[in-house]
Amino acid sequence: MNTRKTPVVIMPPVYELSLGIWRWCRLREICDAVPDIASLARIDFRPTREELVSRFAALVRPNRLPWPAAVETAEVLKKKLFRYSLCGSGISAREVPTRDGCAPPYVPFSLELGTPYPDEMFVPEGWAIDTLKAVRRGAVAAADFGDFKIGFPPRDSAREPFPLEGKPGTMLLRIPATI
Repeated sequence: MNTRKTPVVIMPPVYELSLGIWRWCRLREICDAVPDIASLARIDFRPTREELVSRFAALVRPNRLPWPAAVETAEVLKKKLFRYSLCGSGISAREVPTRDGCAPPYVPFSLELGTPYPDEMFVPEGWAIDTLKAVRRGAVAAADFGDFKIGFPPRDSAREPFPLEGKPGTMLLRIPATI
């Protein structure tokens, strides 16, 4: 039985900025929604903006621009860029490492903006959707192994890491120290 008396925001507002191409969400509003969404999965998870970006940076979608904005080559598609806008008027990006052993969440990821991240910082809607879906399923961090993505439950949970996307075979996983 649900004893909640207040509505749960499962997706914060989406903004159409003058930046064109992508749709955006405020990082602050995503972080505000995370504790309620996590409670639906019966976990206590209240990350800061910096923690949320670091733990779920692996969920950044491939480096693709809408056609015909860019020619997609194999080298371009290998890179993953965490795009963000500090105040909605310009786009910045930082490459997310993807090599085994030095990819988030195994290694902390930072946008190198100082802390705390600005209140008016925007992130792409696609990353927000993927992150909130993972949190709703009980993840407090996520990793991308190419063919599949995996979610990590809280360290004190009896639950095992679980697939977020793709069909993994049998794997030996190391739990990230950052969780």
